[in-house]
Amino acid sequence: MVDGDNQVTFAEVLTSPSDLKEFEAEIDYKRSLLGYLFDQPRVPFLMVASFNVSNYSAGRRILRTPHTIHLQTATCEEIKSGLNGRQRPPHGWKPGLPHTKMVRASDFTFKRAFDYQKFHDWERNWVFSSVSNEVDVKSTANPHETSMLVKKILYGGLYPSAIRTVCQEYEFSIRGKKIGFDEIKKQFSKVVLATDLPGYEPLMYFRSNQKREYLKMVQDRDGNFKFERFTPSRVGFFLWLESLGPSLGSRITSKILDAFSPR
Repeated sequence: MVDGDNQVTFAEVLTSPSDLKEFEAEIDYKRSLLGYLFDQPRVPFLMVASFNVSNYSAGRRILRTPHTIHLQTATCEEIKSGLNGRQRPPHGWKPGLPHTKMVRASDFTFKRAFDYQKFHDWERNWVFSSVSNEVDVKSTANPHETSMLVKKILYGGLYPSAIRTVCQEYEFSIRGKKIGFDEIKKQFSKVVLATDLPGYEPLMYFRSNQKREYLKMVQDRDGNFKFERFTPSRVGFFLWLESLGPSLGSRITSKILDAFSPR
């Protein structure tokens, strides 16, 4: 949407408080993204919810964010109760003309170019350079304005020697069962190293030999890796993982993990 000050704004509809924490992070990212694309210092946000978001800490933080508007509707149950059976428009009904304020999404013109692959590669190369030169990435100012737009860094696939080294330094478990180097090589065709941003939490993605899917492995408090969830083939992120071949040896893999692991 565009408000009275010609500022691009956006809206979201919430029907459940179950994902409020992830929703909060998503809204922060969208504010940054839209602010960058349209060169806006502020991005208004309209939150429509069927429950009282102020009852939840994440909801209260969202409401305290400047330029946020909250609209609370009736509950979903109340709205559904007003629907009578299989409501259908009368015979011969046709949709009316679009509202005069409606515009096509293509009518919004970006003021800045958006090349996510380029932004990602800048962050990846900066980490490579920093850890190789013993620079503390977390405490060093990022040189790229676009760093806030990158949500995850995929460093690449591990060579077998790097997988072996990692298995010697960290434990891996899937649903409570520990697996070592031999099991990993037998069950998986690829291991990809990544970090989530902005916290640089290390991740690994194991490509299954049996199914077109990756297993996302996250670190616990001790720095060891455990299975969190599957990444199925129907999502675009799967294709990005598929495009990565082995490129990381033992030395750079260990440096990245040493820099960001909780140990």
